[in-house]
Amino acid sequence: MEYVQQCSSRRKKPNNGYSDCKIFILQGTVSSSGVVNSVPLEYSSEVIGDIYKVNVQGHCENLEEFALYTENVLRMVEEAGRNKIIIDITKVETRFGILDNYESGMIVADTAPPKLFIAVIDLEENLQDAKFWENVTVNRGVKTKVYSSVDEAKAWLS
Repeated sequence: MEYVQQCSSRRKKPNNGYSDCKIFILQGTVSSSGVVNSVPLEYSSEVIGDIYKVNVQGHCENLEEFALYTENVLRMVEEAGRNKIIIDITKVETRFGILDNYESGMIVADTAPPKLFIAVIDLEENLQDAKFWENVTVNRGVKTKVYSSVDEAKAWLS
C-alpha cells in the first residue's frame, strides 16, 4: 500500500489562508479477505489561519487503511507546523462498526502527539458512533471533539 501525491502547489486563498493542494490516494489496498479494493481513499488539505483542515472522501475499508491515513495526515500536520486540525469525513462513503471504531480510536491515541487538537466533522446521522470514537480517544488523553459543522469545530479550536 502506498500514498501517491497527485499535486503539490501552494496558492493564496481569498480568506488569507493557503491551500497546499495536496491530494493523496491510497492505492493497492488489500482487504482482510484478500480482495484488492479499487476505490481509493482521497484527501486534500488546506491551512486556514492556524488550523489545518483535511477533507476526506472515498472508502476506508479496514484498520490498516485507517492507520496509514492517520500516519500520513499527522505527518502533513507536523510539516505544516500546526497543532489544530479539522478532519471533515462527511464524504467518506463507508463507516466502521463499533469494534473498529474502538480500534481506530486506539490508533489515534497511540499516534497523535499530545499537543494536537483534533476536531472531526461528520454527518449528523453518524454522530452517535463518532461520539463513541471521541470518547475512546479522549479517555486516552487525546484532545478530540466531534461536530456536524465546521463552524462549531472552529469555535472549539479557537
